[in-house]
Amino acid sequence: MFERIDTIIMPVTEIEKAIQWYEENLNMRVSYRGEGYCVLSVGQGETPLTLEQADGSSTQGATRPILFAKNIHGVHQKLREKGVSVSDKRGDRHD
Repeated sequence: MFERIDTIIMPVTEIEKAIQWYEENLNMRVSYRGEGYCVLSVGQGETPLTLEQADGSSTQGATRPILFAKNIHGVHQKLREKGVSVSDKRGDRHD
């Protein structure tokens, strides 16, 4: 169904401070910056950490995985058929 964990999203309230902390203390490096988020490479691993600007509300406070599937439409439909509550599909922000 899913092929890999594409990234782990972690909401932060002060993204620039968080980026600096992860770079300085955990030796992570910025591999991509987008509007309101930053992707950090973790060593030689394939799964990055994505810091996402949050406003501090409870709806944005959950760390969550982003899963990758080549056929996201088929996976979405299969999950719905199994009675799994799924949100709308979202594509890669780089598209």
